[in-house]
Amino acid sequence: MKRMIVLLFVCWLLCIQIAEAAPSIDKQGLVQDLAGMFTQDEIAAIEKADQGNPHTFYVLTIDSLEGADSAAYATDVYNSWKLRQSDILLLISKQEHRVEMNFNNASLQKQLDANSGAGGSGSTAISHFIDQTFIPLAKEGKFADGVLTLMQQLEQLSSQVPASASTAPTASASVQTVQPAPQTPAHETVPVAPSMQPVPDTRITPTVPPAVDRIDMGQDVGSQGQPGLSGGGMYVLLVILAGMALAVLFMVGWLKKNRLKKLYNQYSALMLNIHHSHDQLQKYAGLVQGATEQRVQSLDKEITEWIVRLNETMTEMTGTNIFLLRFDRLNRAYDHYAAGLGRMEEAARSIKEGVQRIEEADEQSKKAMGDLNDGMPRLVMQLEGALKETAFPLSALIEDIEKLKELVGEADRLQLFDPLESERIAFQAKEAFEEASDGVSSIPRYLAAYSDFPGLAAVRRERIRHIALTRQIEKAILRLNPYALLERASEQMEAMYAELQKGAMRQVVRLAQEADNLLEQAVAIAERQAELKRQNQEDADRMQERLHAFTAEIQHIDKELERIRESFREHHLTELAVEWERARGHIDEAREGLPRILHLTHDEVQEFEQARRGLDDLTTKLNEADRIAQAMRESFRVLDERLERARGQFSRGQGTYQQALSSIRRESLIMYADWEQTKLAIEEAEGSLSRLLSRSPYHLDEMESLLEAHESRVNTFSSSVKRKIEEKHAAEQRMREAASRFHSMHARAGSRIHRGHYTGSYDQISQEAESLMARGLYAEAVTQLAIVGEIVDQMERDYQRVLDAEREEERRRQEEQQRMQQSQSSGGSSWDSGSTSSSGSDSSGNSSGGSNW
Repeated sequence: MKRMIVLLFVCWLLCIQIAEAAPSIDKQGLVQDLAGMFTQDEIAAIEKADQGNPHTFYVLTIDSLEGADSAAYATDVYNSWKLRQSDILLLISKQEHRVEMNFNNASLQKQLDANSGAGGSGSTAISHFIDQTFIPLAKEGKFADGVLTLMQQLEQLSSQVPASASTAPTASASVQTVQPAPQTPAHETVPVAPSMQPVPDTRITPTVPPAVDRIDMGQDVGSQGQPGLSGGGMYVLLVILAGMALAVLFMVGWLKKNRLKKLYNQYSALMLNIHHSHDQLQKYAGLVQGATEQRVQSLDKEITEWIVRLNETMTEMTGTNIFLLRFDRLNRAYDHYAAGLGRMEEAARSIKEGVQRIEEADEQSKKAMGDLNDGMPRLVMQLEGALKETAFPLSALIEDIEKLKELVGEADRLQLFDPLESERIAFQAKEAFEEASDGVSSIPRYLAAYSDFPGLAAVRRERIRHIALTRQIEKAILRLNPYALLERASEQMEAMYAELQKGAMRQVVRLAQEADNLLEQAVAIAERQAELKRQNQEDADRMQERLHAFTAEIQHIDKELERIRESFREHHLTELAVEWERARGHIDEAREGLPRILHLTHDEVQEFEQARRGLDDLTTKLNEADRIAQAMRESFRVLDERLERARGQFSRGQGTYQQALSSIRRESLIMYADWEQTKLAIEEAEGSLSRLLSRSPYHLDEMESLLEAHESRVNTFSSSVKRKIEEKHAAEQRMREAASRFHSMHARAGSRIHRGHYTGSYDQISQEAESLMARGLYAEAVTQLAIVGEIVDQMERDYQRVLDAEREEERRRQEEQQRMQQSQSSGGSSWDSGSTSSSGSDSSGNSSGGSNW
């Protein structure tokens, strides 16, 4: 209910805003076709026809008045555009088929009243004129022609002399045509045919004076008010809006109730689905045993519980009766039942999947059993064939097949009464069948592998021997003995053959794979030793080259380090020296260790693995030494750059300081006390820095600290000199401007004022200003010179008073002459100088009238 009241209040405010909305259209040209009723050529023709006429027409087309009164709308536009007495506004509303002519010209209103004759006056006369000129063409859709005709007829009417000299009041009224409805109910009067239709009835809303409007127009205007909605109309509109709002609220409530109804239907459909799952489950009730029986009982219990819950919920929903407008309760009810539906749908899906699982187990069990029953005879035949061909006992395979037969029999026995357990056993039997089938079929392959093994082992042995001879690594091969792996592989193959005779195929597969791996490992040992010999030799040669290059690098860095020690204080290179000693230690270790590594790789030793580890360690140390050497070179470069930067900074500071002193001499500035102190401090710092930079070793940290303070002091001194020069130039410029202004005013005033007093004051101020500037007090001199401006302003005021007095004397003399001339001529007043009123003019004085097409 509260929401409905708020909605009605908002609708009422919206209605008031619509009724009181004023147009906001900017003035742009003579024709503004906002409704798109003219072509560009027609707009140009209207603007051209408007030229050279005593009245200026402004044409505005809009899509809709949006409930506003056409006369008030036109008057608001007329006033907002600030139109004049000779201007006429023609407002055309496309949707309402409404045209309104608005102006503020009593003479034009008189002419329209005279033209109307007995047709009326004020807004009625305007509407009569529009009906004669614009409406016939507008009904044909020729709006531009209607505007041109109206303009032409109005200009012709304005050129005529009014037939009567009586004053006809103008009126401000909104003329609304009552048009017949397209269809007429049976109980209403049917309108006449268009050819027989009378002139549209018009209702006129006058403003002041009411009595004159009633006499001239012969209508009772007491029931009319200001343009817009009357009190009764507003009440009707509010009632309609309230009814619409209430209808909307009921529609929303109906939709929410309908949502609950749809939810109830979903519950009903869910109940059917659960009953369907229960019906499918019942065909197993009392017929199954074991695991299947337990699952059926569990599902049956679950179905029963959910059916009870569904019945309770649907009964609760049926008994729930919520009023349409109780949106909060409807929403809560929907959310509650929707959440419950989601849980129940999830349970129904679980139940359905459980029932389907039993059915699928039955089908899968039957399929698996069919495959097993078809495959078992073939498997037995394959086993019998293997027994004949190999003459092996194959006892393990026979035992596996017997167990498989037992599994098949158990699955077949449970298939009718326990499909779930039957499926499990059938899948187990199928895996055993596939394993047994693969084992029987692979017997010939492993027999062939056993027969081929001696040849494969001989090939691997020859490969190892060939690598040892060609790569000259016999000692390494002899020490590592890959041939022992070949012997172990032969042993594994013999064990595989024994298991093959028993038919233990899992052991056969494992032993055969181990034998193959041993063969590959034996060859891999020989190949790795050959590769290590090659790689070790290459890396040892590369390390020798690096050590040779390090010899020159050490000499260069030692020389640079000695130079740095001579050029800079010790604390700048303490860490560098420590790092370089560590790097030299790495290089020495590499020099000492490389011969040992070469010994390990020698043909008489062939300890390639140990040599590889030593090479990797020495390579890491040389890489670290190389990194330290690069860091040393970078540190030397940074120290040299810091020294050069300090020298450059000192040189720039000297240049800035000397430039500031040169500026003081050039501008003839006095040396202030603080400048003297700064000058002494700068020169003292320059001496200290010059001594630090003139001899080594350099203390860069101390030097940079002094340079930073020195640079700041020099920049401050230079900035102070520049500011003082700017103050001097400004004071000199102000002195010239003051002199120029005073002498100009002195010459312009001439003898009209007493100038001696001003001249004495100016001379005194100028002398004081010059004295201040000579002492370097430029800001104070500028302040003193500001008094010259006050002197000139006072001279200007005195001079202006003299001129004003002279002008006043001249004005009085001219007025005296005019009075003397007027005393000799006759006077009178116009007979038409009295005030006139316009009936039909609104509070703004505008006349307005319109019609519909």
